[in-house]
Amino acid sequence: MASLLTLTFSQPTQSLKAGEVLVLEGDPGGDLFVLEEGRLAVERDGVKIATIVEPGSLIGEMSVLLGKPNTATL
Repeated sequence: MASLLTLTFSQPTQSLKAGEVLVLEGDPGGDLFVLEEGRLAVERDGVKIATIVEPGSLIGEMSVLLGKPNTATL
């Protein structure tokens, strides 16, 4: 995984304010994000199912790898 994260260092960064949506459930997806800091709530069908807090966590990988729409809102 370290080599995958190394590839992201030259990519643009995005900062979110509390309550802002990074990815929306059902959208086409195809974007991969890496959490640098903070926390992301994971919701499916409007129900919170998890919180991502670990720096280096990948977000959007299922959509990218499977070519499917986003399965959750973050």
